[in-house]
This record gives sequence, C-alpha cells and structure tokens, in this order.
Amino acid sequence: MVWVITADDFNSGNVVNLWQLIEGKAPGLLINHAGGKPGGPASVMLGHGDMPSSQITPLIVLNGVPLFFRSHAGLRNTLNFIDPGTIESVTLLKEGSASAIYGSEGGLGVIQINTKKPLKNSPLRLFYSSNASVGTPTRLPEVADGELFRTLLTRYYGNNPLAMSFVGTENTRWIDEIYRNSFSTAHSLQGQASVYGVPVMAGLSYSNRQGILLTDQMNGLRETLASIHPSCRITLF
Repeated sequence: MVWVITADDFNSGNVVNLWQLIEGKAPGLLINHAGGKPGGPASVMLGHGDMPSSQITPLIVLNGVPLFFRSHAGLRNTLNFIDPGTIESVTLLKEGSASAIYGSEGGLGVIQINTKKPLKNSPLRLFYSSNASVGTPTRLPEVADGELFRTLLTRYYGNNPLAMSFVGTENTRWIDEIYRNSFSTAHSLQGQASVYGVPVMAGLSYSNRQGILLTDQMNGLRETLASIHPSCRITLF
C-alpha cells in the first residue's frame, strides 16, 4: 500500500519536525509523543502491532538515502534536523510495497521524505515564512496547598513535635510555579537560483519553541542546501 501526503495536506502551526507535520494524515500511521517537550522523542507505528514503539520505527528515507537511527527516551527527536518548511511531500509504503523495494529493512514500513527541489534556469527567488503560537496548561492535577498539607500533618503527626517543627506558614502551590503560558516563534528564509547553470536552493531557519513546563525550551538554527540532483542534496543542522 502506498500513501502520499503533499504540502497541501500538512498540518500547520507550531510544527517542529516531520511527525507533527503528518500526524493524523494517513490511515495506519500512529504517532505517540513521549511527554510534551517541544521536539521531544516520538514512537511511530506504520500498520504493525497495537501500540507505537521506538523499537518498530519504520525505515526513514530522505531524498532516496536511508537514515538508520532510532529515537531514545529523554532525547530530542532525531528528525528535528530537517526543517519542516523544506519538505515537499511524504510517501508512506506499507506491507508488500515497502518490502519489495527495501527488502527486510522495509518490513516495518517505509517513510520517504522528499524535500523541495530548485527549478532549472530559475531567476533568484526568495521565500520567507514565519509563525507564532501560544500555549497554556490545561487540566492540571489537583495537589495539596500549604493549608491542606498542614491539616494532614496535624491529623497524623500532631503528637510528634519533631514532625510538626518542619511545618512552615507558606502557602505556595508549586504546580503553578513550574508551569507557564508559552510563546513560540519560527522564521524561515529560502532562496533558489541557477548558479553557472546549476539549480541551487538554500535556506536558513530559526525557531524558538517554549514548552509549558518552565524549563522546557528548544531553539536552534537550521541551514539547508539542495541541488537538483538528489545525490547532491545535503542537510546541515
């Protein structure tokens, strides 16, 4: 089975990597984001098993070149180095289609990423895009405030002077201190032209992504350089 997702189908908004770009866009593609950190690890399933797992991640092919890596819990996503703005289409290969082309490596499915290509004999053209988003924490767990905590300690340890000596008078609700309203921005500048008859596309993007957890933040500069020939396309992070 072959499923093609084009730029018209991509998710928009605060998109950090490929998985957020195509999430929910094809049958049989299940993506589970570990935690809520921007650009965090994700486990992916393409028509196999019952639950996404980092151990059955489909084979990723970037412009015809297989990428052999796996996401690991606690680390940022391994596909963050690809600027979503440079992706032109994504092709999903499942079952016999994947195995017929990529053999045993494609047994768990294949995700082909195709980046934008420069046009032959194109004059200099520049493209700029930006987006901003705001996040707010919802459905936070109910935790005890200082007053309730003191009441519980008094009920169970009221006869223990040592235990009660640790009880202060503050009433900090710590869950309000570790979460925040987040603000994220992303900027992308791309250009294409023919240099001595060779069509070239280059780009520069910068993103600053805040998570709702106070210490969660992802920012970085991504550079891309592409030629009309697939073997000349490289991506730098």
